[in-house]
Amino acid sequence: MKRFLNSVSVVRLGLPLLLAVFLLTSSMVRAADPLRLSRADYADRAHAAWVAQMAAVYLGFPFEHQAASVKWLKDYPRPYTHSSRAW
Repeated sequence: MKRFLNSVSVVRLGLPLLLAVFLLTSSMVRAADPLRLSRADYADRAHAAWVAQMAAVYLGFPFEHQAASVKWLKDYPRPYTHSSRAW
């Protein structure tokens, strides 16, 4: 079974089949109507995007130009002597 799945013939059959399914299903999908916004809705969305951007800048400012890889961690909540993950 493994030899069959790894054979070149499966790849040769699978790729054209996948392409045919994609082409057949993509031709069945109807294009969506364009989105129409009023000037007030557009201004509201632009304002919401700007506010979200400013909030992200404000919240990220304390961490600006501080690489996480150079911060030394010394105050752990409890001592760690071994890994909790079993390998």
